[in-house]
Amino acid sequence: MDELFYFVFDGLPRLGPGDDSYTRKAFNSLPIFPDHAHILDIGCGTGNQTLELARLTYCQILALDNHEPFLRKLIQRAKQEKLDKRISTVKGDMHCLPFSEAEFDLIWSEGSIYIIGFEKGLNEWRKYLKPGGYIVVTELTWVNDNSPLEVVEFFKNEYPDMKTDLENKNVIKRSGFDLIRDFKLPKSGWWNHYYQPLESRIIKLRKDHPNDHELLELLDYVQFEIDIYKKYGDYFGYIFYVMKRSSLSY
Repeated sequence: MDELFYFVFDGLPRLGPGDDSYTRKAFNSLPIFPDHAHILDIGCGTGNQTLELARLTYCQILALDNHEPFLRKLIQRAKQEKLDKRISTVKGDMHCLPFSEAEFDLIWSEGSIYIIGFEKGLNEWRKYLKPGGYIVVTELTWVNDNSPLEVVEFFKNEYPDMKTDLENKNVIKRSGFDLIRDFKLPKSGWWNHYYQPLESRIIKLRKDHPNDHELLELLDYVQFEIDIYKKYGDYFGYIFYVMKRSSLSY
């Protein structure tokens, strides 16, 4: 099923909601950043945010993902933009990062920390930051009260630990971080480069593979996710959290 999933998303401009301008907004929320700093991008996928970070700074960036074809695609894109000398990749598992403590000045993770869990990710990744280092993530969040039952039931299966913004901020504090800034990814970040191309891809795959029942079942589920956002996108969304490792002892 994993290979089928990768097949569905092959060639899409993004593998999840996002927007380069909001990556820039988050990065520009940080204090002046030294050019010799080291950045770790966790769950990089094919690297939209990795490339944007490389455009914004002269830092060395290490991009981690568990799917080798995504990493190859990222390096290919980096070479096309002549950014490959400052971007390197490693195949790895975010649950068990192969790095030393206090190795990075900045950890970045767009649309992927939910895989390990927001609180667990912050607690486990904190040790890889230098004292006073920064972490920037996007987290899927309830942004409106009284969500309809259909969307609540959907996320009970997809992301049962999803919290409200206030709950996330409490997690940030007790995980040893100071919040610098937070803001919501707009709906255009879901549609323009993600759901619209994905819907077009679904239509094409249905026409090209009318008898592949396993694929069609997956396409039905992906379309259902899109339909959930169409109907209930006012009730949930991705929030950027820009944080600094606290100077307090934990």
